[in-house]
Amino acid sequence: MKLTTVAIALVLISVWPAWAAWISLGGDETVGMTIYIDPSTIQKSGDRRTVWVLYDFQRDQQKEGGISFRSAKVQREYDCAKAVTRILMIHHFAGPMESGKKVLEKTVAGQEWEPVGRLESGTVAKDLWTLTCEE
Repeated sequence: MKLTTVAIALVLISVWPAWAAWISLGGDETVGMTIYIDPSTIQKSGDRRTVWVLYDFQRDQQKEGGISFRSAKVQREYDCAKAVTRILMIHHFAGPMESGKKVLEKTVAGQEWEPVGRLESGTVAKDLWTLTCEE
């Protein structure tokens, strides 16, 4: 029993830095996904903000080319005055909570701005926008 406790502690210590700053915003139970934000990554420039968002899946997800992943870390940019967003960078990880091997890294150049989604109270889109854009 003591060996099991030590093993669990070592696992937790090894992944702790990867998920220590993430704050859960909820998710979609039907998809088996939870969305997290790291407020310490918010960078401000006028009306624009960038932030890292983590999409954590309960089951493996498949990407074109046969790539399998369990979590995706996405850098989003928001234009807070216009309530629009776009993706700047994506990292896919084999394990949950950005653990395991990084299986894909992609910089998204020139993506069009999109409305942030339903900005109704209680939605993840509203929470992401509010946390990123509040002064």
